[in-house]
Amino acid sequence: MSNIGGSISVLMNNGNGTFAPKVSYATNGNASGIAMGDFNGDGKADLVSSNWSTATISVFINNGNGTFAAKVDYTAMQFPSNIVAGDLNGDNKADLVATGSWDNVVSVFINNGNGTFQNQVTYPTGYYGQSPNDVALGDVNGDSKLDIVTGVVPAGVALPSSRTTATALSVPLMGTTSLVRLKVSLSATWTATATWI
Repeated sequence: MSNIGGSISVLMNNGNGTFAPKVSYATNGNASGIAMGDFNGDGKADLVSSNWSTATISVFINNGNGTFAAKVDYTAMQFPSNIVAGDLNGDNKADLVATGSWDNVVSVFINNGNGTFQNQVTYPTGYYGQSPNDVALGDVNGDSKLDIVTGVVPAGVALPSSRTTATALSVPLMGTTSLVRLKVSLSATWTATATWI
Protein backbone atom coordinates (compact mmCIF):
# COMPACT_ATOMS: atom_id res chain seq x y z
CA MET A 1 0.00 0.00 0.00
CA SER A 2 1.14 3.53 -0.72
CA ASN A 3 0.57 6.13 1.97
CA ILE A 4 1.87 9.30 0.29
CA GLY A 5 -0.44 11.07 -2.12
CA GLY A 6 -4.20 11.13 -2.62
CA SER A 7 -4.79 7.40 -2.75
CA ILE A 8 -4.25 4.02 -1.16
CA SER A 9 -2.85 1.30 -3.40
CA VAL A 10 -3.53 -2.40 -2.73
CA LEU A 11 -1.32 -5.09 -4.29
CA MET A 12 -2.79 -8.58 -3.95
CA ASN A 13 -0.43 -11.46 -3.19
CA ASN A 14 -0.31 -14.06 -5.97
CA GLY A 15 0.65 -16.71 -3.41
CA ASN A 16 4.23 -17.15 -4.56
CA GLY A 17 5.82 -13.97 -3.26
CA THR A 18 4.82 -11.89 -6.29
CA PHE A 19 2.04 -9.36 -6.40
CA ALA A 20 -0.70 -8.36 -8.81
CA PRO A 21 -0.75 -4.82 -10.23
CA LYS A 22 -1.96 -2.22 -7.77
CA VAL A 23 -5.58 -1.21 -7.39
CA SER A 24 -5.87 2.34 -6.09
CA TYR A 25 -8.59 3.93 -3.98
CA ALA A 26 -8.89 7.70 -3.73
CA THR A 27 -8.60 9.22 -0.28
CA ASN A 28 -9.84 12.63 0.83
CA GLY A 29 -6.50 14.37 0.39
CA ASN A 30 -2.89 13.35 1.01
CA ALA A 31 -2.83 10.06 2.90
CA SER A 32 -0.15 10.48 5.57
CA GLY A 33 -0.96 7.29 7.50
CA ILE A 34 -2.75 3.99 6.91
CA ALA A 35 -3.98 1.16 9.11
CA MET A 36 -5.96 -2.05 8.76
CA GLY A 37 -8.49 -3.78 11.00
CA ASP A 38 -11.83 -5.57 10.95
CA PHE A 39 -14.19 -2.63 11.39
CA ASN A 40 -17.54 -4.39 10.81
CA GLY A 41 -16.98 -7.83 12.32
CA ASP A 42 -17.05 -9.87 9.11
CA GLY A 43 -13.53 -11.24 9.56
CA LYS A 44 -12.14 -9.23 6.63
CA ALA A 45 -9.44 -6.58 6.87
CA ASP A 46 -10.76 -3.06 6.23
CA LEU A 47 -8.66 0.04 5.56
CA VAL A 48 -8.38 3.54 6.97
CA SER A 49 -6.20 6.49 5.99
CA SER A 50 -5.39 9.69 7.85
CA ASN A 51 -5.49 12.57 5.38
CA TRP A 52 -2.99 15.25 6.24
CA SER A 53 -4.17 17.94 3.82
CA THR A 54 -7.91 17.83 4.61
CA ALA A 55 -8.11 17.13 8.38
CA THR A 56 -10.04 13.90 7.81
CA ILE A 57 -9.76 10.14 7.98
CA SER A 58 -11.17 7.88 5.24
CA VAL A 59 -12.59 4.42 6.02
CA PHE A 60 -12.78 1.74 3.30
CA ILE A 61 -14.86 -1.37 4.08
CA ASN A 62 -13.71 -4.64 2.52
CA ASN A 63 -16.24 -6.09 0.05
CA GLY A 64 -15.05 -9.58 0.96
CA ASN A 65 -13.29 -10.28 -2.34
CA GLY A 66 -10.19 -8.11 -1.96
CA THR A 67 -11.84 -4.95 -3.22
CA PHE A 68 -13.06 -2.07 -1.07
CA ALA A 69 -16.21 0.01 -0.94
CA ALA A 70 -16.14 3.75 -1.52
CA LYS A 71 -14.61 5.72 1.33
CA VAL A 72 -16.54 7.24 4.20
CA ASP A 73 -14.87 10.35 5.62
CA TYR A 74 -14.75 11.54 9.24
CA THR A 75 -13.53 14.90 10.51
CA ALA A 76 -10.23 14.75 12.39
CA MET A 77 -7.85 17.29 13.91
CA GLN A 78 -5.66 19.56 11.79
CA PHE A 79 -2.92 17.77 9.84
CA PRO A 80 -3.51 14.19 11.01
CA SER A 81 -0.25 12.32 10.57
CA ASN A 82 -0.56 8.67 11.60
CA ILE A 83 -3.35 6.29 12.55
CA VAL A 84 -3.67 2.90 14.28
CA ALA A 85 -6.55 0.48 14.88
CA GLY A 86 -7.30 -1.49 18.04
CA ASP A 87 -10.11 -2.46 20.42
CA LEU A 88 -10.14 0.35 23.01
CA ASN A 89 -13.42 -0.41 24.82
CA GLY A 90 -13.49 -4.19 24.98
CA ASP A 91 -16.29 -4.84 22.48
CA ASN A 92 -14.05 -6.81 20.08
CA LYS A 93 -14.40 -4.10 17.42
CA ALA A 94 -11.43 -2.14 16.07
CA ASP A 95 -11.47 1.52 17.10
CA LEU A 96 -9.16 4.17 15.66
CA VAL A 97 -6.55 6.54 17.09
CA ALA A 98 -5.00 9.31 14.98
CA THR A 99 -2.22 11.76 15.80
CA GLY A 100 -2.32 15.43 14.84
CA SER A 101 0.90 17.15 13.87
CA TRP A 102 -0.48 20.62 14.63
CA ASP A 103 -3.12 20.51 17.38
CA ASN A 104 -0.93 18.53 19.84
CA VAL A 105 -3.66 15.95 20.41
CA VAL A 106 -4.61 12.39 19.63
CA SER A 107 -8.10 11.72 18.29
CA VAL A 108 -10.04 8.60 19.28
CA PHE A 109 -12.83 7.30 17.02
CA ILE A 110 -14.97 4.63 18.73
CA ASN A 111 -16.44 1.96 16.46
CA ASN A 112 -20.26 1.76 16.46
CA GLY A 113 -19.94 -1.97 15.79
CA ASN A 114 -21.06 -1.88 12.17
CA GLY A 115 -18.07 -0.32 10.45
CA THR A 116 -19.08 3.27 11.19
CA PHE A 117 -17.43 5.45 13.81
CA GLN A 118 -18.44 8.05 16.37
CA ASN A 119 -17.13 11.60 16.14
CA GLN A 120 -13.60 12.07 17.38
CA VAL A 121 -12.76 12.65 21.03
CA THR A 122 -9.42 14.43 21.44
CA TYR A 123 -6.84 14.10 24.19
CA PRO A 124 -3.90 16.50 24.65
CA THR A 125 -0.38 15.12 24.32
CA GLY A 126 1.79 18.11 25.21
CA TYR A 127 2.27 21.84 25.01
CA TYR A 128 1.89 23.97 21.90
CA GLY A 129 4.52 23.01 19.34
CA GLN A 130 4.94 19.46 20.61
CA SER A 131 3.53 17.46 17.73
CA PRO A 132 2.62 13.78 18.21
CA ASN A 133 3.72 12.42 14.83
CA ASP A 134 3.54 8.72 15.67
CA VAL A 135 1.25 6.52 17.74
CA ALA A 136 1.11 2.95 19.03
CA LEU A 137 -1.32 0.91 21.13
CA GLY A 138 -0.35 -1.53 23.86
CA ASP A 139 -1.17 -2.66 27.37
CA VAL A 140 1.26 -0.51 29.36
CA ASN A 141 0.06 -1.24 32.91
CA GLY A 142 -1.04 -4.88 32.69
CA ASP A 143 -4.79 -4.35 33.02
CA SER A 144 -5.57 -6.02 29.66
CA LYS A 145 -6.66 -2.69 28.15
CA LEU A 146 -4.94 -0.92 25.28
CA ASP A 147 -3.18 2.30 26.19
CA ILE A 148 -2.03 5.01 23.77
CA VAL A 149 1.65 5.85 23.32
CA THR A 150 2.71 8.81 21.16
CA GLY A 151 6.02 10.05 19.85
CA VAL A 152 6.23 13.83 20.27
CA VAL A 153 8.41 16.02 18.06
CA PRO A 154 9.29 19.35 19.73
CA ALA A 155 9.11 22.52 17.68
CA GLY A 156 12.25 24.36 16.68
CA VAL A 157 15.79 23.28 15.87
CA ALA A 158 19.12 23.51 17.66
CA LEU A 159 21.08 26.60 16.61
CA PRO A 160 24.86 26.77 16.13
CA SER A 161 26.84 27.45 19.30
CA SER A 162 28.78 30.33 17.72
CA ARG A 163 28.56 32.79 14.85
CA THR A 164 31.52 31.20 13.07
CA THR A 165 30.02 27.73 12.62
CA ALA A 166 27.00 26.31 10.83
CA THR A 167 24.96 23.34 11.94
CA ALA A 168 23.69 20.76 9.43
CA LEU A 169 20.31 19.28 10.32
CA SER A 170 17.99 16.58 9.01
CA VAL A 171 14.44 17.80 9.50
CA PRO A 172 11.23 15.81 8.85
CA LEU A 173 9.18 17.24 6.00
CA MET A 174 5.68 17.65 7.41
CA GLY A 175 3.13 15.26 5.99
CA THR A 176 5.72 12.89 4.53
CA THR A 177 8.29 10.35 5.69
CA SER A 178 11.07 12.31 3.98
CA LEU A 179 13.93 14.23 5.56
CA VAL A 180 15.28 17.52 4.21
CA ARG A 181 18.79 18.82 4.89
CA LEU A 182 19.21 22.34 6.21
CA LYS A 183 22.25 24.42 7.18
CA VAL A 184 21.57 26.87 9.99
CA SER A 185 23.96 29.81 10.41
CA LEU A 186 24.08 32.83 12.73
CA SER A 187 24.90 36.33 11.47
CA ALA A 188 26.90 38.99 13.31
CA THR A 189 23.62 40.22 14.80
CA TRP A 190 22.71 36.68 15.94
CA THR A 191 20.04 36.28 13.27
CA ALA A 192 19.48 32.65 12.31
CA THR A 193 19.38 31.74 8.60
CA ALA A 194 18.42 28.32 7.26
CA THR A 195 19.41 27.25 3.74
CA TRP A 196 18.79 24.02 1.82
CA ILE A 197 21.78 21.73 1.37
